[in-house]
Amino acid sequence: MGIVEYIEKQRNALGERICKIRIVRGYNTQKEFSIVYSGSSLKTTFISQLEKGKNTKFDTIVRLIIKLKVSPVSLFDFNNKFPITKYAWSISEEALSQKLLKILAKRIKDIRKEKGLVQVDVELDSLVGDGKISRYELCLEKPEFDTISRIAYGLNVEIWELFWDGEKEKENKKQKK
Repeated sequence: MGIVEYIEKQRNALGERICKIRIVRGYNTQKEFSIVYSGSSLKTTFISQLEKGKNTKFDTIVRLIIKLKVSPVSLFDFNNKFPITKYAWSISEEALSQKLLKILAKRIKDIRKEKGLVQVDVELDSLVGDGKISRYELCLEKPEFDTISRIAYGLNVEIWELFWDGEKEKENKKQKK
C-alpha cells in the first residue's frame, strides 16, 4: 500500500474510532457530542467531518482526547488491541498538548534510533518536508494527523505506538485492575 492510500485509510480509521468512542461514552448523536466538545450544537458538521475522515489538527486531537476521556493510545488503537477505558484528564488542554507533543517527539526519536535511521531517512520514507522530523523531535511544531500518519508509515509502526508512554500506560493498567 502506498503512502496516499495509507493516509486515507488512517483518516477513515480515526473517524470510525471517534464515532465508536463517542457512542461508548453515551453520546448517541453527533449533536450530543458537539455540545460537550464545543458547548454548542452548531459544531455538529465539524464532528461529522471528523467522523468521515477529515484531516485533523494536533490541538483538535488533544481536545478529542479530553472530551472523549481516553488516552491517545486508545484513540489511535484502530485494531482494538486495548480496551476503551475512561481516562480522566486533570490538566488543561494546553498542558496536555505540550505533554503529548513531548511524548510524540521522544517516540519518533527513540523508534527512529532503534531502527538505525537518521532523520532524513524518515523524511524520505514518510514524504515529510525537509527538516520537519527535526522540528517534531524538538517539539517546535505540532503535526496534523496526516503528518503523524506519514511518520508512522515512514517508521513502519502503528500510530498509537507514537504516543505510547510505556511507564504511564503500565501504571494506568495497574490502577484500573
